[in-house]
Amino acid sequence: MGVKLTATRDDQARPAIVALAIGEPGRGTDRLRAAELLGAQDRERPTDGLAPYLLARMRLDARDYATAAQHLDRALSRTPAQRGLRAGALRMRMQVACAMGDVSAARGALGSYARDTEVTRARFAIMRRFVARCTQTPVEDLDAFEGGR
Repeated sequence: MGVKLTATRDDQARPAIVALAIGEPGRGTDRLRAAELLGAQDRERPTDGLAPYLLARMRLDARDYATAAQHLDRALSRTPAQRGLRAGALRMRMQVACAMGDVSAARGALGSYARDTEVTRARFAIMRRFVARCTQTPVEDLDAFEGGR
């Protein structure tokens, strides 16, 4: 389930998602309010990966790669309630790792991505080439697809 769709079904997550991605009627989005709400949600729902995932997206947008990596690692250590959230977090983790020059983290995230059942063969191929470029590794030396579709 996508993040905006989650807002329609999760009363606790809705205010943060609306503030971040949709905005109130007559107003734009409010990233500061979203960060406050997501921080609270992160503390109140310690097993849900949604809040740290969204916080990571905000930090990535701000090019704060180290903080984004911390949020993503926390999101990935949790059980995501939303379908596809883990795959999205792994893609973002590869991007962050490459931006930081962290070859090990990029390869590790690709390995996890290769085994994710939500990942399609085509999406894996794209990310495999991305990690190959950023780590200067031949594509054939990287993990092979084991995912679901």
